[in-house]
Amino acid sequence: MGDYFDQADWYRQYLSDGENVRWTGKPEMKIGFQPIYLFLIPFFTVWFGGVLTATVSSIAGAVNGESDLFMLFFMIPFWAGGGFFVYMLFILPYLQRKHTRYAVTDKKVIEEFRGKVKMINLDPTPLIQLSVINKRGCGSISIGGTYNAAGYATTFFSSPWQNQGSIVIMNIKEPAKVYDLLTDKTGK
Repeated sequence: MGDYFDQADWYRQYLSDGENVRWTGKPEMKIGFQPIYLFLIPFFTVWFGGVLTATVSSIAGAVNGESDLFMLFFMIPFWAGGGFFVYMLFILPYLQRKHTRYAVTDKKVIEEFRGKVKMINLDPTPLIQLSVINKRGCGSISIGGTYNAAGYATTFFSSPWQNQGSIVIMNIKEPAKVYDLLTDKTGK
């Protein structure tokens, strides 16, 4: 997959005759420290600390004959829930930044995530929103959606199966230039 993903002209197969590529890019890998982490990191530290303590004490009690192993079965949903939230809040956004790429042509916007492609035609012009640009100069653009793209630039990414009718070009450098390309009808 590494060679396929690194191909410079990955978008060629999705172009129609006479269609010109105006921009290609990928999300920036660094997102920086987010304010929500002030809550999430202590919360998950306490969560996993409590689950780990309960699991170890239940195993120790079962070994000493003071209790049975039923408590271990009770802890499975807590381990699974904590793992799910860590995956959704930290691992999935990283994977999305790593495996997503975009192309803007004079006729459409193309997004590819691990071989799954979404395209939105620019005629008629869909709703296009530019997010607030962060201090590193990165921002996001929502195409065809009715939600605020700023949430994607500053907190969490959407799941790949969500927002099927829209594309969010997430966490890119110089989003204002890409926004101008999307809204410019002269074809420059």
